Amino acid sequence: MASLGITEKKERIECDVAELSHLLIGGRSNTGKTTFIHRLITTLIAKNDPASLRLMLADNGDKDGFKLYTGLPHLLTAPINETTRTLSALRWANKEMERRYEILESAGVEDFAEYRQKIPLQLRMDDPLPVVLVVIDEIADLMSDYGDDADKLLRRLAMMSCGVGIHLVLSTASYEPRILRATLSANIPSVLCFSVDTAEVSDLFVYDSGAEELIGKGSALVTTPNIFPATPVYTQGITTQEVKQCVLNVKRKYGAVDEDGIDLKKLSDYKFELFSFEEDELYQDAKEAVIEAGKASTSYLQRRLRVGYSRAARLIDMLEERGVIGPQDGSSPREVLE
Repeated sequence: MASLGITEKKERIECDVAELSHLLIGGRSNTGKTTFIHRLITTLIAKNDPASLRLMLADNGDKDGFKLYTGLPHLLTAPINETTRTLSALRWANKEMERRYEILESAGVEDFAEYRQKIPLQLRMDDPLPVVLVVIDEIADLMSDYGDDADKLLRRLAMMSCGVGIHLVLSTASYEPRILRATLSANIPSVLCFSVDTAEVSDLFVYDSGAEELIGKGSALVTTPNIFPATPVYTQGITTQEVKQCVLNVKRKYGAVDEDGIDLKKLSDYKFELFSFEEDELYQDAKEAVIEAGKASTSYLQRRLRVGYSRAARLIDMLEERGVIGPQDGSSPREVLE
């Protein structure tokens, strides 16, 4: 994956996007969030072919926000500008995550990197498992429309999807609890914060003050697993014309696409409904196991039921969905409610 286009004291910081796990971008409107996202996308599509990188782009606040990328061969679906379709895209990403965990488990590997090293590209041409980047510019509208359901889908991806090559890039100008939920943000270790109004808001994003003192569009604080505490950076801007030219060059190189690789309108859950799970024959065993132990965790079910991580995680989600156990609370085992 390509590096972020950011500089520190006029020196470029090279950072593999995969190493960021997920990225949260915060800050007031018109401070550089969307401009940075365009720079990130154009850098990635210029340096990665469609077989190794695929994108899902959603901007519910600006109907034409990602229209520039229409026809880009890296897209899994046409640019999204409706919260309903964004929710469907997140459901697809969750299903794809589970499918990938099953593939890794069958291949006898522990993570995505090992899978790509162990299984040569020529042996996985029918299903190359490219890195997937899900980009949602301004999550406030999505969270306002579908709060709990959107939060659950995003939280599952934030917790589990990095291990199978699916990464999130989320932006928001809001710092309200209903938008920037603690359970979601706690699982996104990398944050880029542009100018905000107060030191308290800065602390919400990067666990430090300073973002309230940033001056000029493009100035930001960044904190990642490898850069802490918050470090001042300046993000590189990009013009609309530069984006159009980059997309045109990529289309000429790989060919443009006219149809969605994934048609969200054909998914059975395109219309809004509660997220549901297919029944698992081990569900009752899992329920009895956590009630007997008085605690619940994915690792416990793995050991007790002798199943893989993805299936244990799915059982934990089913138990939470049905009120048997409580929500995740940091690294502590979940509370058993029955």
